[in-house]
Amino acid sequence: MSVYQTHQLVHSVYMQTGKNHDVLVANIKNTTTNESELMFVEDPTVKVWVTKLGLRNHSSKKEYAEMSEVDMYSTKYCEVGQTLAKALGQSSYGQNNFFNQRKLLSSPFVYGADIDIGVRIKGAFRRSNPNQPSEYNVGTLDIESSVLGNNEIILISFINGDGNCFCSILNTFFKPGEGIDDVKKKFETRVNKQFREALKPKIQKLYDENPLKIHYFDTNNELEMIKWLFARIHECKPDFIGIWNMGYDIPRIIERLEFHGINPADIMCHPEVPKKFRICKFNKDKGRKDYHITDYWDWFELSGYTQFIDVMQLYGRLRKAKGRDISYKLDYIGAKELGTGKLAFGGNRTHADMQKNSFVDYTVYNIVDNAILFLMNLKNQDVTILTNLIGPSNLQDFSKQTIQLKNLFFEWLLPQDKVPASIGEPIDQDYDKWITNQGGAVLDPKDARKAGVPILKESDRITTVQKYIHDIDARALYPSLMQLGNVSKETKLSTALAIDNSGRVGKVECDLVILEGGMQVTNGEPVYRSFKVDNFFIDAIYASENAVSVGNEFFDLPSYEEMAQLIAQGAGIKCA
Repeated sequence: MSVYQTHQLVHSVYMQTGKNHDVLVANIKNTTTNESELMFVEDPTVKVWVTKLGLRNHSSKKEYAEMSEVDMYSTKYCEVGQTLAKALGQSSYGQNNFFNQRKLLSSPFVYGADIDIGVRIKGAFRRSNPNQPSEYNVGTLDIESSVLGNNEIILISFINGDGNCFCSILNTFFKPGEGIDDVKKKFETRVNKQFREALKPKIQKLYDENPLKIHYFDTNNELEMIKWLFARIHECKPDFIGIWNMGYDIPRIIERLEFHGINPADIMCHPEVPKKFRICKFNKDKGRKDYHITDYWDWFELSGYTQFIDVMQLYGRLRKAKGRDISYKLDYIGAKELGTGKLAFGGNRTHADMQKNSFVDYTVYNIVDNAILFLMNLKNQDVTILTNLIGPSNLQDFSKQTIQLKNLFFEWLLPQDKVPASIGEPIDQDYDKWITNQGGAVLDPKDARKAGVPILKESDRITTVQKYIHDIDARALYPSLMQLGNVSKETKLSTALAIDNSGRVGKVECDLVILEGGMQVTNGEPVYRSFKVDNFFIDAIYASENAVSVGNEFFDLPSYEEMAQLIAQGAGIKCA
């Protein structure tokens, strides 16, 4: 049986290994046993499609082409540009025989040529095997660096998905006579008791069911400390390691390894990866200057079993629709999710003071930081959610919705014997400058007041119904008249049940009382039918300019109170 029928691709990295040579290194996981293994695809070949010569009679791109309209070319992934140039009748493109692949992709005759190699191979697994792994090994990591002037890493802790915690310590910071035994005693009093007792009851249960098993290593050599920790990671082979604000930890580890004259890839890549296939490159998301801290999506290219994830950025992205938290410090989010945050130093003590005078406490502090991440992953399963949401795309493209849509479109079309157009250079046209509200933020609802057009035959009043809106979010917020009759059931219920935002269903007298957890019929005495709906529709937007008011005013549709009566009657409730 082929590996494509038994496994799924979890994550991958791509690198060029020489002129016209490349490789994809992937972590693939058996969907029955959940065991991972490494897969090396050298000089991968891909398919690209070009419109048949006799059908090249269009100047603008089509969204997709039928397979019968195109010729298929099989080519090495690193030679797609050369293949396209030849298929389009161009022996070279540009100066010095340089193939401008983006320009070639922009041709209206090129299809399916801009799909990343990782997406193509992942798609091959998805088409061959309908199953997904039932679980992933998700670890967490945290480092502490000296703030006393030399920038060396003094503590690293890594917790594997099974609760094994590996703590690597630079023991030169201990006071004379102090050591690991003192850390063990402090851990019992500050963590297993004090920290545990501060957790929410459900999290306490989670903590007890997944006890941390601490493994200590101390040395007076920073390089040995880092090597020992990564050796434990390689032994455990976690699929993912979550770091809160990865943009600090990973660059610092790389910096310190280079300081010691070591190639970071030789320590951080799994030893099963041949040296010629090792890549260790941190990519800081540059984004825009006005980005919120969780709008960035940093990525660490590392060959091996383990993919590092910035779980702070992931946490913010997964909850973006609910609004921003006031802080994304681990202390605040930990308290919100678990009931308590970092261990407090007490007395306004600083990192410098703790490193210099209380290194035993500081070591426990580092372990607790990691324990917070460990418990948050057990509680929320954010990394597993990420793997489900990403679909056929690469994990590094989680912040790029357009690329994800492109990959989904590619995957959806192939079984239909169709292939999507390729995108290279920007496709803006001259007339695009006349399109208003292209991209950007969603409009504030108040901006629509008295900004509409008189489009109703029955009235020449200015409305708040908008035309010519090209922002998809804005269109959803300001529906056209055609869309007014198709507002979701949840929106109708939330507006009908929350009249005047009071949480009451009108002044409808009936013989039914709705209680928390169920309903109770009275002895026939008329009472108000009321209950709070905020818990059901907590994220709903209440606006006076909505489908109900427009429909009632212009089309004689039921008002809020009339709808409440109809709802009660439909439920068989006798109303006054």
